[in-house]
Amino acid sequence: MNLNNLINRFLNISRLESRRVEHPMVLTDIIAIVKAVVDSQKPQLLKKSLTTELEIQWDIPKVVVSPDLFREAILKSSFKRY
Repeated sequence: MNLNNLINRFLNISRLESRRVEHPMVLTDIIAIVKAVVDSQKPQLLKKSLTTELEIQWDIPKVVVSPDLFREAILKSSFKRY
């Protein structure tokens, strides 16, 4: 994670606490987000001699979500122990 992303995350936490953050809801390819999150975690998993396998139902349609919140939810729920 680069410094700019880290600063933005801290600012978002501050906004969430003050209830001033906006999360745009857009038509999103959630499969692409899940794949990106899994790929981003592979180096850390390999350092700990762990592997991951991703099974995807490929016909999942795009859905209206906040891509940033969805990415954070997947990251925190799937990789929080590693």
